[in-house]
Amino acid sequence: GDILIIWDKLLGTFAEEKVEPKYGLTKPLNSYSFLWQHFHFQLELLLALRAAKGIKAKLKVLFGKPDDIDPTHREYLEIKLLNRNKQSIQFSLQRLILLNTILTLVVLFFTLLLTEYFTSPQQILLCLFILISIINSGAMIEQKKWVFYLDYFRLLLIGFIFYAFIPNHSILILLTVLGLVPLVFYKSTQKRYYAYLYNA
Repeated sequence: GDILIIWDKLLGTFAEEKVEPKYGLTKPLNSYSFLWQHFHFQLELLLALRAAKGIKAKLKVLFGKPDDIDPTHREYLEIKLLNRNKQSIQFSLQRLILLNTILTLVVLFFTLLLTEYFTSPQQILLCLFILISIINSGAMIEQKKWVFYLDYFRLLLIGFIFYAFIPNHSILILLTVLGLVPLVFYKSTQKRYYAYLYNA
């Protein structure tokens, strides 16, 4: 920024800021969800496109400034899509989220550090694990019920990652058996999981 100001002053095109600029989101998001944080604007854009009458208005939504989009669209989408649980977060859940975040950061660090030594399937599995873990943390904070399925998928991913690094058939059989146990005892596993996570 400073270099451009110098050129502006040299060329006589410098103009003092009259209005203080606002950067980024002017209204905070009401969600910890990784998915919501990254895709809320696209959803607001789609809603604004639907509400716009005529081609000219639709083009203005697509190619205009973000200020042109009605801010009530976000409020509507938050009410429609974000039915958050307002309960306080238990200490056991806080500890689990902290451990999850630390594990994700460690995996991310070593994935970035050693990426040139990994094969493409290993890289894809590690990236999927990181992505699912980030989504999982937001879902745990908001105490979503579908976090059980996400954690089960993450457990399967850990098995696939383990097999990708140590491709042994006996390990694959062991991981298959361990992956099937939660499916066989689905209801009781889910109940215990929710009881531990949300004290439900």
